[in-house]
Amino acid sequence: IVLDFSGVHNPGERTFTIDYANTNLPRGVVLVRALPSQLRFTFEPSIVRHVPVDPQVSGALPAGLRVVKLVSAPLALAVAGPESKVRRLAALRTDPVDLNGISEDKNVRVTAYLPNSQLRFNESPEVTVRVLVAK
Repeated sequence: IVLDFSGVHNPGERTFTIDYANTNLPRGVVLVRALPSQLRFTFEPSIVRHVPVDPQVSGALPAGLRVVKLVSAPLALAVAGPESKVRRLAALRTDPVDLNGISEDKNVRVTAYLPNSQLRFNESPEVTVRVLVAK
């Protein structure tokens, strides 16, 4: 099935009917019925927004130490995609920073994660998390 979206110029819903005109079947093969017979798409503008990074942790520091602060660099990453999906994204979670064995301030490289396959990063999803510890 080949759908031609070239006539879509504005946001909104559009319905496409699947029929013989948008199929490429071998000679002698006839389209009798398509299930589903129509496909409905919602088109919306694409935007880019800087979304704050929320570093995650796992494990535990050695006894007597505590995490004072987690700081990511960069603080936010540019995310692009459908406007409604980008606007709903409050923060970007990272892969967990493993606290096991950390006994002093440390920089750890981790990757931020996009929870929706319709979204994409406009830059590298890698961030450096600065783990600040104290007694």
